[in-house]
Amino acid sequence: MSRAYGWTVDGQIIDTEADTIRRVADLVLDGTPVRAIANTLNREGITTGTGASWAIPPITRMLKNPRLIGKRDEDGHLVDNPAVPAILDEDRWVRINEILSDSDRQKHTRKPHRKHLLTGVCRCGVCGEPAYPSGTTVRASCSHVQATTATAESEITERLLVRVTSRPWLDAVQQQIDRGSDHYRSVISMADERIEVLAKTFGGGTTDAAAFEAGVAAAREVRAEAESSLALIDVVDRFPSLTDEDVVRWWADESTPLEDRRALIASVIDHVDILPLRESSDRDRFVVHWR
Repeated sequence: MSRAYGWTVDGQIIDTEADTIRRVADLVLDGTPVRAIANTLNREGITTGTGASWAIPPITRMLKNPRLIGKRDEDGHLVDNPAVPAILDEDRWVRINEILSDSDRQKHTRKPHRKHLLTGVCRCGVCGEPAYPSGTTVRASCSHVQATTATAESEITERLLVRVTSRPWLDAVQQQIDRGSDHYRSVISMADERIEVLAKTFGGGTTDAAAFEAGVAAAREVRAEAESSLALIDVVDRFPSLTDEDVVRWWADESTPLEDRRALIASVIDHVDILPLRESSDRDRFVVHWR
């Protein structure tokens, strides 16, 4: 039985795929062409639910599916679909579809979206709501927190560079490079096979629900770690060399594409919580959660 990307056949969210969907959504909202998104996913070894490469049509179909917001189309009207949990909030989904429906992107060409370094990275430190850069401010729709974009980028960049120029980090990355991309693709394949085996045994009644869920969770964690290693190998391949001086030089080089800098952030930082500004300094407001 085929399944929609992001969920199992029985409607449970697949965390790694849901994260990919949210990442793709952020990129579309940030003005990244769908073709470029497909190329990025393929380069990182991320496949569709059927194991195929990404292209414009499957990404567009995925993002237009009302299933993403927990709804379904019924005679041209969106109705609740209680069988599946939502992955995106409705406001983001509507904005994405407005962008995708403009096939020529004419209005977005006249008023292009500014691409931000921290798109998809920040969250409200109070409730966990995503916080998006917009102009000179990073803010969450919950209104609990906001920060100037310049301050957020400066603080987070400083901490990122301290981490990726440290000897332990560089040595750990070199070990992953030495193992090679094929090793991590093999790990991903084995994790997927493990999930399939667990699903069959659970469906056959030979495994209880608790054991099934624990096994699937463990396999997904292994898969996610391997995907992270693949992405990191791809990013550091763009460095002149794996030394602290060259990493800093690469980051500071004006010719380094913003997408490459964002790819490094995505491979090293899971997310950043922004705390309310009270008596703490700006620096204390940004809590970085490393991968």
